Amino acid sequence: MTNYDRAVQVIYDEVNQTWERGEILTAAGEAERLANALADAGLLAPDLPKPSPGPDGALLWNCETVWIEDDDDSVYIDRPESFGRMDPNDANFFALAVLAAAQYAKERA
Repeated sequence: MTNYDRAVQVIYDEVNQTWERGEILTAAGEAERLANALADAGLLAPDLPKPSPGPDGALLWNCETVWIEDDDDSVYIDRPESFGRMDPNDANFFALAVLAAAQYAKERA
């Protein structure tokens, strides 16, 4: 089952339960409840980290291991010592940093 299929199922289940309980659907309340249901099902992506200013106008993500130079939209990665093995939490943070830098570079180009 894809994430899209899972999201459809979560929304369907939540709306169906609301009808079964005889509750009236309100736009604001339902939107928040559905968003919470999607988050609980693990279907919302985490927020991407924000860059911090680095030397020479570079934008840094993840403690200087992922960056974009001021005059270049390429994403630079400097973490060769850890590519073979990473703690799962560090790997997750590193992956989000690379994704955030790539997204920023695409929007800036």
